[in-house]
Amino acid sequence: MREILFRGKDRFDGEWYVGSLTHDRKYGNCFIEVCVHQGITKEVIPETVGQYTGLKDKNGTRVFEGDILSGYLDELFPEEESRYEVIWHDYGWHIRSNGLLDTPDNDWLKENFEVIGNIHDNPELLEVKQ
Repeated sequence: MREILFRGKDRFDGEWYVGSLTHDRKYGNCFIEVCVHQGITKEVIPETVGQYTGLKDKNGTRVFEGDILSGYLDELFPEEESRYEVIWHDYGWHIRSNGLLDTPDNDWLKENFEVIGNIHDNPELLEVKQ
């Protein structure tokens, strides 16, 4: 069975929390129920909520929607770094760079890429180097 988790940034303390997502439709608030403390909920900023992809990077770190990945695409040139944003598009998880979408292979991602940040805390990581 796949693990269904969400991550969001707390509205009050700015910390990131992982757990189950609930949504208050009346007031539009989003809450993350923290797994390690059942029954404890944290109100998170809705724009920061991202779902766990079910994938892990080369360090075993969970990859969430909104994460920024760094790695290489060509085994012949491992020094040529590529950076991607993890997004949900149409029918599944993709990585995006400069408007171009790709579908990562889980094994390739596990061997060659690592999470270096996310689009909410580190958007500058996706800026094109001059």
